Amino acid sequence: MRKTGRLCLLSAVLALGIGAANAAAGGGNSANAKLCQNNGSQKLMRADGTPFVNQADCVSYGAHGGTITPKSPGLSF
Repeated sequence: MRKTGRLCLLSAVLALGIGAANAAAGGGNSANAKLCQNNGSQKLMRADGTPFVNQADCVSYGAHGGTITPKSPGLSF
């Protein structure tokens, strides 16, 4: 049991270290993904013009580096 606990702790520390290194290197797209929150996804679309199914779809797309653009005022999907 102790060995498993140590392995979990080591894995968590390693994951946090990698995440912090990526954030420090500018490797994240959290600002892009935050655009989708609080119903922002309803006002946004992908670069190819397709709408997002829901907020999670938009956040995932933004977090993975997708280009998010605002919908034109006259468009409705």
